[in-house]
Amino acid sequence: LLVLHFFGERVSMRTLGSAAAPVLPLVLLLLLVGPSFGFAGLVAYALLSGITNGLLMIVRIVGLAEILGTRGYGQISGALMAIIMLPRTAAPLAMAAMWQAFGGYDTVLLIMIAAAAVGAAGFWVAAADRPMEG
Repeated sequence: LLVLHFFGERVSMRTLGSAAAPVLPLVLLLLLVGPSFGFAGLVAYALLSGITNGLLMIVRIVGLAEILGTRGYGQISGALMAIIMLPRTAAPLAMAAMWQAFGGYDTVLLIMIAAAAVGAAGFWVAAADRPMEG
């Protein structure tokens, strides 16, 4: 919210999302290496994770209308949330199964980092592919 407070309408959701989306894989990478930095690494992870996820939540809500327009916003938003919620619902079981299979969370985190990187690339494509609609 501080970012939006200081920049207001001078920053588009495309710009904010394009800046925040690639930070998520880096935040997950910090979770992988953060414990080697002790408490400070875990605090850095918690702060950056909260900031990044907060910004991306705002981008998901406001940016959807900016990128795709307001026509059919409710339908598109609902479909998008269904796509987002299904993996989140299955994630605990899937991660527990991967932890069991791989003997730890390092491989799980690497998979999450790769998925976040693909998501960031997908955001860039979606944001750049369409002209702004009103």
